[in-house]
Amino acid sequence: MACLVRLPGGTKTKGNYNKFGSFYIKLWLPSEKRTWMIPCKTKDKRIAEQLLKQVKMSQSLVSVRIEEDLRKTVENTLGIDHTLTLEKAVNKYLSLQSKLNAEKTVKLYRYSLKNLMDALRNNTRITDIKRSDYDLVLGYLKERLRDVTVNIRLRGIRSFLRWLVEERYLPEMPFKVRLLKVPIMVKYLNSDELSRIYQQVTDPVIRATFKVAEKTGMRLAELNRSELEGDWIRIIGKGRRKRIIPFPAEQRENYMIMKSANYLTGRISKSFTKARRKAGIPDEDGKTFHSFRHTYALYQKTVLGDLHLVSRLLGHSSITVTEEYYANFDDRYLKQVFENYKFTA
Repeated sequence: MACLVRLPGGTKTKGNYNKFGSFYIKLWLPSEKRTWMIPCKTKDKRIAEQLLKQVKMSQSLVSVRIEEDLRKTVENTLGIDHTLTLEKAVNKYLSLQSKLNAEKTVKLYRYSLKNLMDALRNNTRITDIKRSDYDLVLGYLKERLRDVTVNIRLRGIRSFLRWLVEERYLPEMPFKVRLLKVPIMVKYLNSDELSRIYQQVTDPVIRATFKVAEKTGMRLAELNRSELEGDWIRIIGKGRRKRIIPFPAEQRENYMIMKSANYLTGRISKSFTKARRKAGIPDEDGKTFHSFRHTYALYQKTVLGDLHLVSRLLGHSSITVTEEYYANFDDRYLKQVFENYKFTA
């Protein structure tokens, strides 16, 4: 219940300096399990008692939700669902992502949000998530995962929270997600490694697929979600984002071979691993089929000299993602790397 208190002069309450000993209404907020001190902004006890009476009348009408009525929150204006639990929200988000993204991407979101639920509680209402919970989540991740993996999980959690705001389940981000500062190791393929890999490929479809990936920077899941239109390729990327990129005429035959065979992504990925090992490139180097994409990106950075254009070619959600990966590569170094590289070969 609400009650009237008078704080002595010189007291600070939530940053407000109480110089003259004004009255406050002391109110218990059940949902937040804390006391709220409402300034009456008066030294007159009669006025303060009238304000207290109004508060008690409101409290009897709205019961445990009195604090939401008194504060006239934006949440009420937006129609925020205060009953939606974290678990239910996660299930809604994953269901949506399964329709928009490849299973591999959905799996990453699933891992990230499982960590979020484990760090907090499944039945936590999303409106109860607060700023201090970030430290709890970060601590949970750092105890169990490497820094690089922690950042992957944090990106998934950030995407989920942004979706909650976009869908008006939350009025704003409950906390700011700050990624750990770790060097991003871009696993590209130099000219020599590319040559050695191609020498190990005997399947013409796999060879054609590798060439298309190298010359377009497409993700593995995007290969069969693309269409050739003249000298351009139209691609449906992550999140169903569409983009078009120029395509070398010399690679048209390879593209047609790849599309007509329509190999599964698992077969293509395993074929790359097999060829890479035969080429003498060890597993420890961490180079995968995705390395074709990094090779394409770095070559385009060398030629175009503009990361904004590279970002559009890659279909990144923002220039920030492109900068995280490729901004630190020195142009002179890249020119040496690609000195003997022939993009249209």
